Amino acid sequence: MEPIAKIKKEMEFNKTMGSLLGVIKTIAGMEFHAFKKKMTTFDRFTEVLESAFTMLRRRRIEHPFVEPLVNSTGIIAVTSDTGLLGGLNMQVIRTAVNEYNKNPGKIVVVGKRGEMYLKGYGIPFITFPGIKEDSRQEQAFQLRDYAADQVLRGGFGKVKVVFPYAESFTTQRIKIAEMIPFRKMENISDKSPIPAKDIIMESTPDGIVEYLVYLWMGQSMFEILGWSRLAELAARYTHLETSSQKLEEANSKLRIKYHKIRHQLIDRTMCELFSARSVFGN
Repeated sequence: MEPIAKIKKEMEFNKTMGSLLGVIKTIAGMEFHAFKKKMTTFDRFTEVLESAFTMLRRRRIEHPFVEPLVNSTGIIAVTSDTGLLGGLNMQVIRTAVNEYNKNPGKIVVVGKRGEMYLKGYGIPFITFPGIKEDSRQEQAFQLRDYAADQVLRGGFGKVKVVFPYAESFTTQRIKIAEMIPFRKMENISDKSPIPAKDIIMESTPDGIVEYLVYLWMGQSMFEILGWSRLAELAARYTHLETSSQKLEEANSKLRIKYHKIRHQLIDRTMCELFSARSVFGN
């Protein structure tokens, strides 16, 4: 029979651990909602971008950002350097590797934990530091500059970003964003309010496309890193919630076990008392 004192000690430990998990879970929830509230998107910039491309739509554009020089794909995999994410980083790496196998090129992994997971696949990759909120914009631009340079030099023709995305507070999934070739021009109507012959351009159409797509890549990368951070906070809350439930289930089993052994001890003690009374009574 397991000592009742040991079981009681485990129950007390689980109770303390449960309280600690509850505090950390509350903090994770508060961080999620606070970050979501301050998340910014650049819808107005996208509108201006589409307006500019409306004027360029009828002109033939032959630029690597629109027409890839080579067929290989550069895949940017965004992972987190923090813990308690319940396997989210591994899902990102698996998805990135699947995309790589479709069209091999190079994987750019963001974060040391992602690098650790990726080493076992034997795939060429380079590493960028994990994302920090106070330098998110700078890091987004560094990733943009690297990807743009590779595309312009023919290092790879396409760019995809694999990142975690929080659909809700409790649901996360892995998204794949195709950054290059730039597809938004294909979705823009040919009906420009200004006839193409009436538009005077000081720069070449290719030069305008390069500059605008370059700006858009930086803005998109900044947003993606923000969505990744939000998914990280949501995943942490979900993982802590799951851990809390498992701990409560374990504690419930311990309570049943504790009361069962306690009753057995009481019954045995009573039997011994009756036996002793019978012996001494005679």
